[in-house]
Amino acid sequence: MDRLGGTWVYDPRVESDPLGLDPDREVVHGSLYPSLRTNIPRQLLGFSDYPFGSRKNGDLRIFPGHQEMLNFLNEFAEEFGLVELIRFNTEVVRVERVGSRIDEWVVESRTGHKYCEEIFDAVVVCNGHHTQPRLAHFRGIEKWGGDRFIVTTIEDLNNSRIRSGAKRN
Repeated sequence: MDRLGGTWVYDPRVESDPLGLDPDREVVHGSLYPSLRTNIPRQLLGFSDYPFGSRKNGDLRIFPGHQEMLNFLNEFAEEFGLVELIRFNTEVVRVERVGSRIDEWVVESRTGHKYCEEIFDAVVVCNGHHTQPRLAHFRGIEKWGGDRFIVTTIEDLNNSRIRSGAKRN
């Protein structure tokens, strides 16, 4: 990803293989729909030194929309100088403790074809776990002749445009 926001970045594109079975498909990051709101009240979303703030654009609802959440994260990162510390489009290849120490970690990363190894005091894992669909596997599923569905994209809840993928058993 080449921008801040992760889960909160809305992308109207949809994947050609909603079940994620084709390893060569273009992965479309995100599972948002245009009217998505948080499930946490705005009063609980802020930090002690950076509150979520008043309702933007006169929105009277307690649960902010995804764009308001994305704006908050971007404003926070800008305010505290975090944007210049983020390496976008970078894959973490390896993370290990340095020897028996608990306060030093070696992190190997890759940007394009360039590898980098650095030492850090702490590591935070942000793995993008909402990108790859998960199909349930349980004993006896092969005896059931129906389809399994995963809702992958909700384009418009008001007009019931929901896109799903099906896998035949």
